Amino acid sequence: MRKHALLTTVFAGALMAGGAFAADPAPSGDIEAITVTGVKGTDAGGGLISEQDAPKQRSAVSTDFIATQAPTENPVQLLRLLPGVNVGSQDAFGIQNSTITVRGMDSTRIGALLEGVPLNDSGSFALYPSEWIDSENLSQISLTQGSADLDTPVNSATGGIINIQMNDPSHDAGVIVGQSVGSHAAIRSYVRADSGDIDQGLRAFVSGSYYQADHFTGPGTDTREHVDFKLVKEWGDNRIAPVVIFNQGVLGNYWSPSLSQWNTSGISAAAYPGTIPGSVTGTAPNIAGDFYKLKINPFYDVIASIPSSFSIGDHATLSVTPYLWYGFGNGGGGSYVAPATSGANKGQYVVYYAESAVASGTATFPNTLMIGKDKIYYDPSNTETYREGSTQKVEYDLQNHHLVGGFWLEGSYQHQWQTLSAVNADGSPEDIWGQSDLVTMANGNKYTGYDETATTWNGTAFIGDTFTALDKRLTVDVGVKQAVTWRVADNHELVKPDPLLWPTTEITQYRSETLPAASFRYKLTDADQVFASYTTDYHVPNTFPTLFGGYGNPSNNYVYDYPTPYMKDERSSSYELGWRHEDDLLDSALTAFTYGFHDRQQSLNIWDPAQENYFTEMVNVGTTHAYGVDAELGFHPIEHWRPYVSGEYLYTRLEDNIPDYGKLGTTSVADLLPTAGKEVPRSPHDQFALGLDYDNSALFANLTVKYVGAQYATLVNDQRMPSFATADITLGYRFEEIGFAKQPEIRLNLLNVTNAHYLSAVGSTFTNANAVKGVNGANIAAGTAPYYYVGAPFAMMVTATAKF
Repeated sequence: MRKHALLTTVFAGALMAGGAFAADPAPSGDIEAITVTGVKGTDAGGGLISEQDAPKQRSAVSTDFIATQAPTENPVQLLRLLPGVNVGSQDAFGIQNSTITVRGMDSTRIGALLEGVPLNDSGSFALYPSEWIDSENLSQISLTQGSADLDTPVNSATGGIINIQMNDPSHDAGVIVGQSVGSHAAIRSYVRADSGDIDQGLRAFVSGSYYQADHFTGPGTDTREHVDFKLVKEWGDNRIAPVVIFNQGVLGNYWSPSLSQWNTSGISAAAYPGTIPGSVTGTAPNIAGDFYKLKINPFYDVIASIPSSFSIGDHATLSVTPYLWYGFGNGGGGSYVAPATSGANKGQYVVYYAESAVASGTATFPNTLMIGKDKIYYDPSNTETYREGSTQKVEYDLQNHHLVGGFWLEGSYQHQWQTLSAVNADGSPEDIWGQSDLVTMANGNKYTGYDETATTWNGTAFIGDTFTALDKRLTVDVGVKQAVTWRVADNHELVKPDPLLWPTTEITQYRSETLPAASFRYKLTDADQVFASYTTDYHVPNTFPTLFGGYGNPSNNYVYDYPTPYMKDERSSSYELGWRHEDDLLDSALTAFTYGFHDRQQSLNIWDPAQENYFTEMVNVGTTHAYGVDAELGFHPIEHWRPYVSGEYLYTRLEDNIPDYGKLGTTSVADLLPTAGKEVPRSPHDQFALGLDYDNSALFANLTVKYVGAQYATLVNDQRMPSFATADITLGYRFEEIGFAKQPEIRLNLLNVTNAHYLSAVGSTFTNANAVKGVNGANIAAGTAPYYYVGAPFAMMVTATAKF
């Protein structure tokens, strides 16, 4: 009930905000689209490149490309062909959250914005693109590689900024309907209603979609329900455009195999077990946790913002974007609970309880699935997040100067906790949200394996100047921003095994950095320009691995993860030098870049043999550097053909030897790992992409190919993921009218047409996969084998769309 009340409140607020202004004449229509899906047919490279004048590298995909792809693809997948972009997906159609790296930097260093709302997780900085927006409502997705603008409301974007723009409501009233069916029993329905001009300058749309598909291997089903809403009010040079997005999904997890498992079993290695064993053995806890009906990821979220701009006199503009983000969900698994075999609680079911003054006690266990004497419970890790923020800036034109100043402020509250709840006779959770039928302790409190909250305030104050000279051929940008992060972390687990090593219940952090930036662009001719940029950035450590630890049995003080609240901020500097050529035939760009990190943070998965589980640790890998070249080129229509090509060469290096972080439960270090001179994981040397698009307004088709070179998965470079290449094909036709249907369209998307069997991404990085000799001669044992995402095999989807 809470989620629906929140959604209603946000919708009502957006509508009232949009209707609070007097009506003015509606602007004349400026849509040049030749189709109901928004395709213009004129964008270079089939919509994979566009003209740019920023003094830094920036790439973009437009509706001309987006509307030809499978409608289920998420925004990150739609960027996969751009230079420097490496996208890893676990399913065929984009419902699973894809990974992304840009120039070898993962999503924790890539900011993402949707209508002014920062989308990175407030604690881990991860991205969850399948939650954001339906592809039919996209107008453009841009990627600024390697830097962020001064007014961007993020605190870490060395890898770049993804800026997602939703299309506006149409001036004409109508309903768009789309229906898709595809491989793996995929079915997707989409409907959008545009109000047209309600009053002068006021219009709105609302859309909804439903998606369901089975896994490409093993048991499992994914579902997604989604709503997008936008209202636009324009008067004079003023504009206000409230946006509300609601998303709910229930995803079944794919298994991420090791390289050995992949080499042995291939695609079938991506499946979780389809049955629960009939008896319990020594490895039973992992068997219960891996049962596919318990390995699920239910979640829902609401995104709302009100991007607004107001003219202040003849030379100034005020822009204000307040926003709200709320999300709730969990990642599931299963646990066996067995009766105690000795001691005062012999014969009773016992769990350890960290919120009580006692370390353990008997509990009340709801009815659940029994295996022998053991009970199986759903043990999801729950997360609830509230984020509220606003960005405001003033821009002022003074002769040949464009001045900007403003600030961003955001407050977020994130709560993570683990519960035990009942399981049905078929092994599925009684409550997928893990909020009912809970195990209750003898003192009346609900059992929580851990219970942690973090409150974070982020902010930046910025000021800058864009100076033009030489008849506007020269543009110089200079600016600086002061970034601040303040955190309060509250660990509700009151029983600590070692107060000297474990911080107090509440930890407060304050971090601040001054970040200058400068860039220029010079037009050599009307078609040619050169540009250069210098940017600085910083990255605070992830919240939960850094400020909270974990332990096993409190009675024996077993610690498996110490918090590291005093880890240094990561600092980085980036440089670019580039050239663009843009004319009536083609758009192109060539960019050389280099970047360096000090105190680079790396998230490592470390296996704990005593607990038979992984834990995540944030570590400092010291100084790293990289350099490379990006290139892209796209042609404007040549007899309806629009080719596109992009590529990147990347060189990365770790400069320091780092401690052996594989030693558990202790702060001592046996030796240093030989990591100096090694490549940074997830950083392929070479990538290239090809696009070939044909569109004569009725018949359309395109072919895309992406190649990604091999990339390491460990810091010592003793295991790497093989290179891979995939190809997709689109075929479609647009009709004039069929009955009441206007501009009906049908298209066929063929994905991975060569049926390549490949690993699509490094799931998590590790120190070393094999035994290695330390810098000082110690024998460092083999670490845990890295795991990988499995790419989907050949799949197809047919989509029919029309307007009424």
